[in-house]
Amino acid sequence: MLNLHPFHALRPQPQHFKKWIHGNIKNEFNRDEKPFNFYNLINPSDKKHQQIRERISSYVKQKMLVNDLTPSLYCYRSKHNNDVFEGIIGLLDTKLITNGQIVPHEGVVNTRVSMFKNYLNEVLINTEPILLSHENNDGVNELKNRFFRSEPFAEFEMNDTTHSIWRIEHPTLINQFSRAFNNIKSLLLIDGHHRCYSSLKLSSKIPKYSKMLVCLVSEDQLKIDSFCRLFTDLNKHRPDHFLAQLSSSFNVTRLTTYQKPHDLKSFSMYLENWWYKLYYKSSVDNSKKTLEHLPTQIIYKHLAKPLLGIHDLQKDARISYQYHKDNKKGIEQAVDSKKFKFGIEHFPISLDLVKRCLSEGALLPPKSTYVFPKLLNGLLIYDFKNE
Repeated sequence: MLNLHPFHALRPQPQHFKKWIHGNIKNEFNRDEKPFNFYNLINPSDKKHQQIRERISSYVKQKMLVNDLTPSLYCYRSKHNNDVFEGIIGLLDTKLITNGQIVPHEGVVNTRVSMFKNYLNEVLINTEPILLSHENNDGVNELKNRFFRSEPFAEFEMNDTTHSIWRIEHPTLINQFSRAFNNIKSLLLIDGHHRCYSSLKLSSKIPKYSKMLVCLVSEDQLKIDSFCRLFTDLNKHRPDHFLAQLSSSFNVTRLTTYQKPHDLKSFSMYLENWWYKLYYKSSVDNSKKTLEHLPTQIIYKHLAKPLLGIHDLQKDARISYQYHKDNKKGIEQAVDSKKFKFGIEHFPISLDLVKRCLSEGALLPPKSTYVFPKLLNGLLIYDFKNE
């Protein structure tokens, strides 16, 4: 059973949301303190995490932050031009990870999970919801639309995006949402794998901290783009020898101008001030697992591993993952800065392909997808001590 729990959100007053997230609210109570905003909350001057708890207590005491008096769920919507994303924010039990109802699509680094777990144990807050997607559900949509037709509890505009929040506090409405979500069998973990597993690890140590902050979004709301892969060196290969070796797996064409990848087998590579089109030679083989057809796996198996000697895509410092709104400009700037030797752009991987991989028991290579919406950090805070 999927049970979305309400919680007492820790938050600024509605009129202060924008400044809390992105700016400064003048501290009229203590002029010696840093300006009141989310960044200064989670970045103590001496880097001691216990000061985060002290600062939370100070903000609440001075009524700069408030705790909602009744446990609530929250409808959230972001709108940028024609892109609209809508979700429900609440708490889920970490046991949903172990029983398979929350399905990850990529692996995690255990040292990072332990690091985040220790951080959680010190600060006892979730500030950024883990993004989970579910199949389209008419019951959930109908309930959300009731709120989206009404005035939001808080609304502000930032970076040409309008963010709106509706508070769901009445027990009857919360129960209606709970019943609607009970019809959903599983959730796909979209963003926040390390945060998710650090919450699980903490709950295994301290069972009373068994909840984590999540945002549930219908999968038809998601928009998937791709990370660029940047590499620091050619593993001692000369550029011309590297290109020759690439030609065993790819058709390599030097371009007079940048071209965007047009399908899963095409790649754009920037090396030595030139753009190249790479096209994977392998013919369609329906007997292969879906993973083998993914561009991120092709880069790993036919470039990163055999030519560059990169075996661990999570830990090897010679590969970096970057998202750019303008991939041409972003890759050129990164490589021309001499920090990286070359960069590659691949075609975005659809959600259907992600789900097919998972159904076949395979996790995707790291950073295979860059998924929107990107949730604001610090919008609604889950304070473990309040529940």
